[in-house]
Amino acid sequence: MRKDPPPEELIRDAAAFAAIVLESLSEGNSIRFTAEGASMRPFILNGDILTVAPLEGRTPRRGDVVLYRQPTGRLAAHRILGISRESPDRQFAIRGDARPGACETIPLPAILGRVIRRERPGPMSRLDGRYARLCGLLWARAHPFSAVLLRLATWTKR
Repeated sequence: MRKDPPPEELIRDAAAFAAIVLESLSEGNSIRFTAEGASMRPFILNGDILTVAPLEGRTPRRGDVVLYRQPTGRLAAHRILGISRESPDRQFAIRGDARPGACETIPLPAILGRVIRRERPGPMSRLDGRYARLCGLLWARAHPFSAVLLRLATWTKR
């Protein structure tokens, strides 16, 4: 009898995880997984469960959180902050909400799907609506001050 590896091992193997995600989304299925890292704080935290839906012909918009393939081959979920319409191939300026510095520019084929939902203890949050996109864009605009705001928010919760 064959024993499948525990789910944690699949998620930790970046190449296997990317293959599963790519296959599932290309078949039109959504996928759920546990987020790792802090690049999208405060909207997505380490350990949150994310649901990613396929693009299904829909062009991502500013403010969307998308799952994309980085040049290294690893997958990441970051927010679209701008869209270049100057070149024949659309380019998307993308960055994690907690990351300082310039945006990364990626082509549309690198985007695998949209993050539509975040789950953590407490209520589930949709990330694909107007309100969520607007909040994310406002947070990105406040970027030079976002680290201070995040510390202040954490301090006031104590």
